[in-house]
Amino acid sequence: MANMLLLLCNKYGIKITQKYLERGHTQMECDSIHAVIEKTVGKKPIYVPQNYVDKICEARVKPFAYRVEVVNYAFFKDYSSLGYYSSIRPGIKVGDPVVTNLRVLKYSGALIRYKNGYSDDLHDLPRRSKQKDPDPSDEPLILHNSAIPIKEEI
Repeated sequence: MANMLLLLCNKYGIKITQKYLERGHTQMECDSIHAVIEKTVGKKPIYVPQNYVDKICEARVKPFAYRVEVVNYAFFKDYSSLGYYSSIRPGIKVGDPVVTNLRVLKYSGALIRYKNGYSDDLHDLPRRSKQKDPDPSDEPLILHNSAIPIKEEI
C-alpha cells in the first residue's frame, strides 16, 4: 500500500498523510454498514460469490441502497513490483519500533516520514527507497494473470 500511495503522490503532485487509529478507540461510519451487511448475509445460505453481491444490494433499500462494484483478477495490482520500499517498519534492529507502533505516515515525493505517537515529530523512515525519484508514469504489474480457481471442498 505504501508503494501505491507513493505512486499517487508522484503521479498527481500531492502529499498524503495516513493516520492509524489506536486499538480499542475505533468507531467508523463503515462499522454500521458492515453490521447491516452481516445481518443480511447471515440469514440465508451462500452458494456462489454472486449471492454475496445480491445480499449486499438487498441490505438497504432505495434511495440508500449500497452500490456494489464487482472486480475481477485484473483489478489487483502488484505495487511491490514498483520497487520503491520493501518495508515500512520504522526500526531496523531488534528492539526498535515495529509497524504496529506506527500512528502516522506521510508520503511526499520519494520520501516516507513517520510518527509513533500523534504528538511526536515526523522522522524519515530508516529504510531507503530503492529508487531515488519514482517515475509518475510507473505502472504496477497485474498481480494475477488469470482468475484464481476456487478449491472444491472434499
